[in-house]
Amino acid sequence: MPLKATYAASKRFLLDFAISLRQELKSQNVNVLTLCPGGMVTTKEAMEGIAAQGFWGSATTNPIEIVARKTLDRALSGKGIYIPGGLNRVLAFFGKIIPSSWIAEIVYRRWNHVQKMSLNGKQ
Repeated sequence: MPLKATYAASKRFLLDFAISLRQELKSQNVNVLTLCPGGMVTTKEAMEGIAAQGFWGSATTNPIEIVARKTLDRALSGKGIYIPGGLNRVLAFFGKIIPSSWIAEIVYRRWNHVQKMSLNGKQ
């Protein structure tokens, strides 16, 4: 994810780590659920960041209460990965079939635009 490389790499590590850990602990009847929540309104700064992204920010953000409840439901039912929100699931699917160089270009353009808008005080 251009302009957020360390963040994206950390998220990728956590996803792969959780998937591996889930497999390793399966025989011990331990479930590991990976949550990929999308935008979460947790702080004023998070709200500003979501707003700065316009449509895509609000369309990929889900209410914390709903995400928390559904995450617990899925964890207790033995699921491995949970991606809240239909648009987030569609984007995750396309992320698997579209070349990563194309995704990097799209993400770079989008984040670059958002950063410029934020620096100029526009949203």
